[in-house]
Amino acid sequence: MAKQAEASGAHAIELNMCCHNMSFNVAMTESARTEQIGASMGQNATAVSMIVEAVKQAVNIPVFVKITPEGGRIADVAKACYDKGADCVCSVANRLAIADFDIEQIDQGPYRLQDEPTLACFSGPWIKPLALRDVFEIRRKAGPHPFIQGTGGIASYQDAVQMIMCGADLIGVCTETMLKGFEFLPRWLKGLGDFMDRHGYRNYRDFRDLAVGKITSADKLTLHGGYAEVDLEKCKECGLCAAIGHCNAIIIVDKQCRIDRKKMPGLLHVRGCMSRRRPPHGGDRHVGEKIMKRLIKKGDPQRAGEIVLGQDAYLDALYGCFRLHNPKGDGFAPQREVELLARSGKKVGVTVPSAMKVDLPADRKVVNTDMFRLEEIGRHGDSMHLLTMRAG
Repeated sequence: MAKQAEASGAHAIELNMCCHNMSFNVAMTESARTEQIGASMGQNATAVSMIVEAVKQAVNIPVFVKITPEGGRIADVAKACYDKGADCVCSVANRLAIADFDIEQIDQGPYRLQDEPTLACFSGPWIKPLALRDVFEIRRKAGPHPFIQGTGGIASYQDAVQMIMCGADLIGVCTETMLKGFEFLPRWLKGLGDFMDRHGYRNYRDFRDLAVGKITSADKLTLHGGYAEVDLEKCKECGLCAAIGHCNAIIIVDKQCRIDRKKMPGLLHVRGCMSRRRPPHGGDRHVGEKIMKRLIKKGDPQRAGEIVLGQDAYLDALYGCFRLHNPKGDGFAPQREVELLARSGKKVGVTVPSAMKVDLPADRKVVNTDMFRLEEIGRHGDSMHLLTMRAG
C-alpha cells in the first residue's frame, strides 16, 4: 500500500497507529480477541517498529508514524519508531471515552444516526494539557534531533507556541478547523510572528524545547508560604465563597467575605475576590519567637529556626507528633533537630516540654490528624514516620 501511495504521487506516508475506533474500541467492549490495528497495535513498540522498518525499506518518501497515548508508553513507542528510521512521529492526544448519554433512555446513542451508545475517540481543547505532556515525554525520551508533530487541543497561536516549547517541530490542528474552517490561520500566523518579534526569535527552533528544561519534578519545586486575603472592594456580598466544600476558614461578616486564619489549613484559592500574599522576607536576622511562629503558620518552616510547643495551640496541633513517645520508634525527646521539608537540607530545632509527652501503647499504632487527635492505623508501617510526614 505504501508503494502504491508513493507511485500515485504522495509526498509522505503516514502510518495510522492511533485510531481508537477500530480494534481498540472492540477490545474495550468485547471479550473476544480481534485483529490488532490502530490504537491497539500502536501501544506495541515492537510491532510498530517492525512495520516502520518494512515501510521505510519499501519507499523513498518520508514516513510519519501517528501513535496513540493509550497504554501510557507513547515515548517508548516513539523512540522505537525513530530507531527504525521514522522521519517524524505524530503524537495524538485523543482518548477513547464514553460520550454523554440520556439517563432516561440509556439504550439510545448520543448521535441521531446511531442507535446504541458506544465508546468514541475524544479530542478538542480540553485535551491540550495531555497533548503537551505527550510531546514533552517524546522529546525527553528521543532527544533533540528527531522531528515531532504535536496535535491535540490547539485552538490558538498561543497553544501552538506551548506545543513547540514542549518539543514539537510541526503542529496539527483538527477540531478547530472543523468548528471554524481555515479563516483563523492568517490571524494565528500574525500572532505567532508578533510573538517571535517581541522575543527576538528568528525561527521556531529558537524557542522549541524551552519548556522541556523548565518542567520541574514535584520533589524539586520551590514552594512559598502564603495565605489568602479578601479584596473587600471586589467582594460582591454574594456569599457563594462561604459554601466552598474544602475549607471552613471562609466566613461572612456583615455580608462580606472574611478569612479566619486560625481555621485555615493552607493556601486558599477563591475565584475573583482573593489575592495571594507571601510572608514578608527581610527585617532583623534574629527573628523573635513571635515572628518565627507567624512564619510557621504561613507554611514556611525553612525560615524558622526553632519550634517551641506549649505556647501556641496552632503549633501544638500542627507539630503535635513530636509529643509522642513511641516505644517502637525513636521515642520521646524534649529537644531535637528535624528536617520538616523533605530533602530541603534545612533542620529546625523542636522543643517539647516533658509535661506534654504522650505515651503510646506498645501494641498500637496511631496517626496524628488535624487537631492532634490520635487514631489507630493498624499495621501500616512505623507510626512515628507517618506522624512526621503529617506534621511536615
